[in-house]
Amino acid sequence: MNTNLYYYWHRGEHDIPELFKENIDTFKKMNPQFKIHIIDDEKFESVCKQYQTWFSYWKRLNPKFYGMKSDFVRYVLLYHTGGLYMDIKSQLKIPVEEYIADYGDNQNVLISAHNSQKNWNHIDNIEYRTTPLYVCTSKHRLLRDILDKVCANIENYKKDYSYSSQGERVRRLTGHYNIRFCVDKFNYNDIKIIDPKLVHKYYITCRGFKGRQTDKEKLYGTTYYSKIKEPLVL
Repeated sequence: MNTNLYYYWHRGEHDIPELFKENIDTFKKMNPQFKIHIIDDEKFESVCKQYQTWFSYWKRLNPKFYGMKSDFVRYVLLYHTGGLYMDIKSQLKIPVEEYIADYGDNQNVLISAHNSQKNWNHIDNIEYRTTPLYVCTSKHRLLRDILDKVCANIENYKKDYSYSSQGERVRRLTGHYNIRFCVDKFNYNDIKIIDPKLVHKYYITCRGFKGRQTDKEKLYGTTYYSKIKEPLVL
């Protein structure tokens, strides 16, 4: 198993809220064999520059929408090195090895999705879940295809206000809609869908973080998406 774990925190590892530090400490105690990497924009760019096309699109994302940066980071890092990516606001309830063992071959891709994506039973081999954990082997075609799709979205971006919220626009530009698009369009032999209802067996969102607007603004030190009257792409 690849024992590199990545978290992304836009302000760097020396400015992580205590609430999120507890998640990292919990993971370390439960999984002492893992090397933990806290990735900020500067560290990420040193990796992403190896992929000049992707890097040029990363630079065009409006940094006020930190979720887009987070999406892009996980796709590139997991394509480049493989390993695990976990949302910093989430915790595993069990060790990673036990989680992997529940699904057999640890070379499969386990990747996050949205609850509404239920009708993918025609695909036999992806670990496709509503989870905050991504597990991938390096240079996996799925990650490359997702990145190519996201870059195409950025290239063709228009200020589209047909969607209900800025958050919805972010999800369509860089988020889980692109994962679904690639899994639907391309044939991946080593991916399968599992029951998204099992998510609470493995994960919790850290206590004290309820996902409310005021919580997010305080913890992330950023303005909530709905208040930002700027384009997603610069």
